[in-house]
Amino acid sequence: MAAFQTNAVGPFLVVQQLLAAGLIGSPSAENLDTSVQQQQEGCSTLIANISSIVASHGDQEVSSKMGGGYAYRASKAALNIINKALCNDLTASHRVESVLLHPGYVRTDLTGGLGVIDVKESTDGLFAVLSSEKPLNNKFYSYTGDEIPW
Repeated sequence: MAAFQTNAVGPFLVVQQLLAAGLIGSPSAENLDTSVQQQQEGCSTLIANISSIVASHGDQEVSSKMGGGYAYRASKAALNIINKALCNDLTASHRVESVLLHPGYVRTDLTGGLGVIDVKESTDGLFAVLSSEKPLNNKFYSYTGDEIPW
């Protein structure tokens, strides 16, 4: 249950509270007068949730070939569904967009130091994806820039 609370419920509650406090998002264009609408054209908040390729149902390279990690994989799959619902609910109404990111198999305490990339390579890749011209809303990307099937 701890994995589910950390990986799925936690990110959802953060978004919920930031939205309620008015710290993310803005009114939809249909609720703004023309001058404000022009000022905020293209303005939106981007939520980047850290998921994992092992939560993908469509990936044929990694997730379909390995077992185990049930709680972790299920909690990240739940985050993916929450992210999809956030896209559906918040993009038009609050101008909030959301993307899923896979950091790679990183050498950290979580992986017992057994990852294949270091933290810098992962974070550099994630920032490159976020600053690219790729469409981000409702997408799932690896730190390499490759889109991951859901």
